[in-house]
Amino acid sequence: MAGKDRTGIAVALLHAAIGVHPDDILADYLLTNTAGDVEARIASGAATVRAITGPLDEAVLRVLMGVEAAYLESAWAAIDERYGSRDTYLERELGLDAAGRERLRAALSED
Repeated sequence: MAGKDRTGIAVALLHAAIGVHPDDILADYLLTNTAGDVEARIASGAATVRAITGPLDEAVLRVLMGVEAAYLESAWAAIDERYGSRDTYLERELGLDAAGRERLRAALSED
């Protein structure tokens, strides 16, 4: 609804592809809960959610508009279960082989 889930997983995959440490990937993912104007994002999302579902408790909206470590961990587990590794997923589904990941790393990292 807010794009946070698709975007969060896409960015996490990009980070994984270029070799960012898993702890740093998770920390970045969790920034959804604190970065920017969180209250404005929740208010904006609340209008959309309530238009679809009707009245919802504020606590429920906060859960819908936030992220938890378990969400990313579940995505990793699903990828690993189906493909064996994130690298295999990146190669099979996105055409990003080891050479492509290295080019990406060189383009995006500071080292």
